[in-house]
Amino acid sequence: MAEVRLGAGDGNRHVDASAGDHLVVALPESPSTGQSWFVEISKAAIVWLEGEAFDRTGPLVPGGAGTRRFRFLAVTAGEATLSFKLAFAGSGATTDTLTIHIVVR
Repeated sequence: MAEVRLGAGDGNRHVDASAGDHLVVALPESPSTGQSWFVEISKAAIVWLEGEAFDRTGPLVPGGAGTRRFRFLAVTAGEATLSFKLAFAGSGATTDTLTIHIVVR
């Protein structure tokens, strides 16, 4: 099983994976600004979200940055789209988006 690493520069990319592969999407985030990354999976039977975590990259200060990591499992053959939105919690106002297309073979 392989691990495919993706990031902010992989928008609109088509990614080939095999069932059992893991996909890790790492996106820059500053949660103290009130914005966080959220993900929607078009076909959760094909790609599962295994979990997510935030890793701080500097001191804990207002506006401090870090990385939001989403870990997915390619489950079965098919196609799915991962749609990420950087949005303000509560209002849903979106400030950035990222879309990655996954083909599981």
